[in-house]
Amino acid sequence: MNLKEALIFAYGVIFATSTPYIKPKKRFLFPTATWKLDQSLTFFLGGSGICARLNENGENLIVNTNLGSAADQWRADMTALGGFSGSTLVLNSLNGAFGGVEEVRALEPSRVFAHADATSEDSEFASIMKDVAITNVEKELELQVGDETVLLIPIEGCATESDLIVFFKKRSVMMFGALFLNRIHPVLKHGVALRAPKWIAALEELLAKYDPQICVPGEGEAGSAADVREFIRYLKSLTDPSVEFSFCRQNFDWMEIPRFTSLEENFDILRRNVKTHTSLR
Repeated sequence: MNLKEALIFAYGVIFATSTPYIKPKKRFLFPTATWKLDQSLTFFLGGSGICARLNENGENLIVNTNLGSAADQWRADMTALGGFSGSTLVLNSLNGAFGGVEEVRALEPSRVFAHADATSEDSEFASIMKDVAITNVEKELELQVGDETVLLIPIEGCATESDLIVFFKKRSVMMFGALFLNRIHPVLKHGVALRAPKWIAALEELLAKYDPQICVPGEGEAGSAADVREFIRYLKSLTDPSVEFSFCRQNFDWMEIPRFTSLEENFDILRRNVKTHTSLR
């Protein structure tokens, strides 16, 4: 990437939430819409780092912290209810906290559930949260929040090195994190494409085992199992050497991050590295 391309990239990313740049079908950086599933469970959908809040029988559970400017109203609502203090926080992103560790600390959670990348003793996250009970989720874990049973399901070596799936059992709602993007191209750089077969298998297993009725992506709008299967079809198409780009372009006209990820780029990454991909040998 030369200086000109770097400047274009930076401009596109910084202003992607408000300024159409390169292409009108842009991927938003922050959640753009509030979706109240019911009286107790609320989501912020649209951009990178979907977040949720469950308030049931006086108990609070927060998933992720990428509130950004789109969630100002949520902050106001939480303040009116007495703040975030005492909440249980679940992080399902690779870097531990979408909004940064300082924002996580500002929530004053009483306990945190995360993956190994976030909870390792030498991490910035662990050092800032040292006075909070942090649980590293290494196998499926069950939490009870009011009348809702919440399952935390760790997934490794797929979309990222470590993801944490959140399943609201009674409501049959699954938050897939980075494993599922709804009509948005993922970033397959940095070795992610090598993990595509395992990624596909993990998604298929989650659908078969838990049968979620509502599927919440890491980016985009909430959907159903059919939308997850469409994302699986996308990944399978990219990793199938018999599939031509023209087929993909016709079938996957999805949003992208300006100057950063696109169908063309994902397709090209796999084809240029065909010899290094066991799935394509």
